[in-house]
Parts: sequence; structure tokens; C-alpha cells
Amino acid sequence: MMLGSRFIGDGDTGRHIVVGKHIVTEYYIPTVNVFSHTMSGLSLTTTEWLSEAIFAVAYLAMGLNGVVLLSALLIGIAFALVFQDTFQNSQSFILSFGLILLIVLATLFHWLARPHLFSWLLFAIWLPRMDQLARGDTRNVWQFPLLMLLWANLHGGFVLGILVCGAYLAGWLVEYLQKEVVSVIALKNLLIAGISSLLVALVNPSGIGLWNNVFG
Repeated sequence: MMLGSRFIGDGDTGRHIVVGKHIVTEYYIPTVNVFSHTMSGLSLTTTEWLSEAIFAVAYLAMGLNGVVLLSALLIGIAFALVFQDTFQNSQSFILSFGLILLIVLATLFHWLARPHLFSWLLFAIWLPRMDQLARGDTRNVWQFPLLMLLWANLHGGFVLGILVCGAYLAGWLVEYLQKEVVSVIALKNLLIAGISSLLVALVNPSGIGLWNNVFG
């Protein structure tokens, strides 16, 4: 009960549900402001339209209980993926559980029914796959533009995926300059994943305006 009220204790939750209901019931994504009397008709950048629509569907199906349930599922699945990846790499239940406990303590204040929860989940999916790619695994290179297409329409946190790719590319360059043995295949795949993800991130209702809104 206490956690349920925590999820909907933020004023932005209602705004996201209202925008999502408009998208779901009117069958279009607004590009001008139709929600404010004083700013009516001004340009509107919908950086989170898909997550708002999903929250609205949950609300229309189950009311605020559906919104809380959806939020809890997003957090639970994201943390489960982090635990799974940590355990696979460390083979230590104690270390993996301890990490999850630290994550819970660090993020508890932001357990809110808002679109950033989708970024938590997608980051938990993105990072281990990027690590595999940097180690020379070529099987999942085309997963990245597909994930980015989804992420860029869910939440502005999609830039984290681009930054992670940039970090791995920087790591490859450092190893190369230090004359360590590096994989050309890994470089090629990192570039493919990064460039294709950058291009796909433009496929959203606001185009390049999405980037301006996120960094603005």
C-alpha cells in the first residue's frame, strides 16, 4: 500500500496519463499544445509519447492500480535482468544480491509512475549486449537499432544508449593506442551499432527536435 501511493505521488504522473489518453482515444500524436489554455497551439515535442500511451492503456484497463502494476513490473524486470547478468559474470549470489540491494536503496526515491522506468529497463537490456558486442560477439549487432527505435519513442534517456556505445568505442581506441591486441571485428560492430542507432533515433514524431528537447 505504501509503495503503491509512492508510485503515484508525483504530479507528472497525471500529465503523462492525460497525454497518453489523448493519443489512445484520438488516434494521433499531438505536435502542438492542446493541453494548456495559455500555450495552446504552440509547438509540442512529445519525447515520451509511446510510454504515455502505454501508461494510459494501463489506466484505462485498471485505473491507478494498473499504472502502479505497470510501474512495479518495469522496475522488477529491470532489476531481475541486472541480477541475472551480475550472477552470470560473478557466479556469486551474495555479490549479486548485494548489488541489487544497493540499487534499490539508490533508486527508491525515484520509484515513480513516469516514463523514465522504461529507460531503466532498456538500459538493463542494452548494457550487457553492448558488452558482448565489444568482446567480439556478432550475433546481436542488429538488435541495437531495433531497441533504439523503441527507446527513442519511450523516453529521452535513449541518449544513455548512445553514450554507452561511445564509451566502448573510446575504450577500444585507448587499447589500440596502448598497442594492446584489439579486435577489428568488435570495432566494426560497435560502429555499426552506434551509427545505426543514431540514425534510428531520428525516427520519432519530432525528428531532430527530440534531440533539441532532450539536451535543452
